[in-house]
Amino acid sequence: MSTCNHSGESIGTMNVAIFGSSFNPPHNGHIAAVRYFASKFDEVWVLPVYRHAYSSKSNLPTYEEREQLAKLAFDGIENVVVKPVEKDALLYYTETKKVPEDFTMGSIDVIQYLKTLHKDINFSWIIGKLSTKTPF
Repeated sequence: MSTCNHSGESIGTMNVAIFGSSFNPPHNGHIAAVRYFASKFDEVWVLPVYRHAYSSKSNLPTYEEREQLAKLAFDGIENVVVKPVEKDALLYYTETKKVPEDFTMGSIDVIQYLKTLHKDINFSWIIGKLSTKTPF
């Protein structure tokens, strides 16, 4: 699904769907969504939340445990990669932007970080039903 020239040759732009969640735990709805979008995009990047923005989710299992559960859940689905983007982005923001140690990253921060690293990728953000509810 890369952009192609008139001869059908790829010109390098990738279309990547981003799917972030706490994955506590990953469930059949997550898997179904990822399978669907994996057939529509060049890749789906699964991003376990590193530090959740909602205080109601402050008692999650460790990031490493949830990352491992995500890797197990999405293993074998073509074009799907579990990536530590939120963890890496937080390190980037604390080192380069000098944000406070308790900085809570939002989706826009993740997108800006990704666009800094991957200017040649077209990103689309997948959100689920729970993401459309106001957490306050």
